Amino acid sequence: MATVNYNHLFYFWMVAREGSIAAACLRLGVTQPAVSSQIARLERSLGVKLFEKSGRGLALTPSGTTVYAYADEIFALGKEMLETLERGGRRPLRLAVGVTDGVPPTLTHHLLAPTQRLTRPVRLVVQHGPLARLSAELGARELDVVLSAERVPAGSAVRARAHPLGICGLTFLAAAALAAELAERFPSSLDGAPFITPHPGTPLRRALDGWLQVSGATPTIIAEMDDWAAMMLLAQSGAGVVALPTVVAEEVRARHQLERLGEAGDATQHFFALTVERRPRHPAVVALLEANRADPIR
Repeated sequence: MATVNYNHLFYFWMVAREGSIAAACLRLGVTQPAVSSQIARLERSLGVKLFEKSGRGLALTPSGTTVYAYADEIFALGKEMLETLERGGRRPLRLAVGVTDGVPPTLTHHLLAPTQRLTRPVRLVVQHGPLARLSAELGARELDVVLSAERVPAGSAVRARAHPLGICGLTFLAAAALAAELAERFPSSLDGAPFITPHPGTPLRRALDGWLQVSGATPTIIAEMDDWAAMMLLAQSGAGVVALPTVVAEEVRARHQLERLGEAGDATQHFFALTVERRPRHPAVVALLEANRADPIR
């Protein structure tokens, strides 16, 4: 039975992660022949080819992809072990979280709350941005989990596991005077009504546009924004209607003195926690997923 030399495996993992032998050598501070020989020895011990030529570079073979997935988990566990021994559980456990543009801040707070109830304190490091960038950082192990309103697209270079967090519809909110004007004839009253929306192409905007098309209403878009707080403040001023995932609508309504016009239960919003591991081991990620299983988004 073949055994794994973890030094050889580490060199292979670094080349696969960095994308080339030259880039891995720069990170490791070693020569190219040393790295090449370590990978060749690993291939001989496993009895498979791990890389193949692709243009001027290297690409993982199917076997190489399998080995890389396991190596990724092995070295992540090793890093976690060293951190645990070094800190002895006394210093906060770092949790790096990516939050895509389609996840409202109120929902982010709700999803991350269980991580703050662990016996060991957790230090949150939260980044916001587009799915493409955050999923790349997830694949590079710079993030532990990404909260997203969509899965990683098929064919992506990042192999991310999508853990469903739940599904809900949309709720329409507006300042009191505008809500009173539009609520009685909802949803036909939305035709021509002023709207404040996320940018086209975002998950919420796609769900909203699809529902409006079916309902026959064509609102007047007065603002397209990627800042949730700015959207709510503009709606609070009476400038227009906002559509939010129903799961956060009541809290947002109360916080920003808005009123409810109606709901679009079939304008569905999906939410996911993205990880690179099949079975996440980070205690805070496990806590997040277990809490959500007990009380999913709906």
